[in-house]
Amino acid sequence: MSNQTIINAVKLAFHTAYCTKRESLFNIIKATAGNDKNKYDLLETIINRLIVPAHRGQERKGELKNPGNKNENLKYQTHLFMVWYQGYLLNLPFTILITLLLHDIIEDGGINLCMNRKELRQFIIDICNESNFAKQYAAVGHGDFGREVVSRINKLTNKEYLTPEDKLIWQFDHFKDMSYWDQNNKLMDKLVNNWDNVHNPPITWTLEKKLEDINFALKLFNIAKHPPAYIGIMLSELKEKLNYFQ
Repeated sequence: MSNQTIINAVKLAFHTAYCTKRESLFNIIKATAGNDKNKYDLLETIINRLIVPAHRGQERKGELKNPGNKNENLKYQTHLFMVWYQGYLLNLPFTILITLLLHDIIEDGGINLCMNRKELRQFIIDICNESNFAKQYAAVGHGDFGREVVSRINKLTNKEYLTPEDKLIWQFDHFKDMSYWDQNNKLMDKLVNNWDNVHNPPITWTLEKKLEDINFALKLFNIAKHPPAYIGIMLSELKEKLNYFQ
């Protein structure tokens, strides 16, 4: 696919996600398993046992409302769909697609699940490895599916107890040492966050804060090993829109 084709598809998916009920987004994700029952069952388990309980009550910080309840802000799971969709569009391995769905769970899901990070990591491994998909994955010599997923999630998880300034320094240094797979996963997440900063910005964020965030994302893009070109193009377009308001 050309970069423009990818960009058009990503933009359509992002706009669609904003006005689609959470349950319908989950159904779209599960439908991508096609006739592969093992994949479908694992996706359903991941959604019902991890994503829904871990992110219960979490909402985006902008003004857009939940399509299923206009008294609530947009549900956090919209963000997960938007990150996951990019991986699906690029036909990335299933292990990475699961990672994209769970990329924030260790950082943000422990409170709802009443687990510390160590306990949550083991819980994810156990749930993944109970699946027939994981057993099939191991049987053909690919290794431990659950541990591979958690290892990738760890790469995308911020270190605890950092100040905002130290967090940026740590993220930059950590990003340089990632594999190109993990770097690209991080860039997909950054693209969604910055899309929100333009189309559904956190109410308390200033223009200066939004520009700081997108400049940092572009900084990461520019040092990435093999970044998808569409991400750089879309980030630059979003920055132009923010610059218009200066």
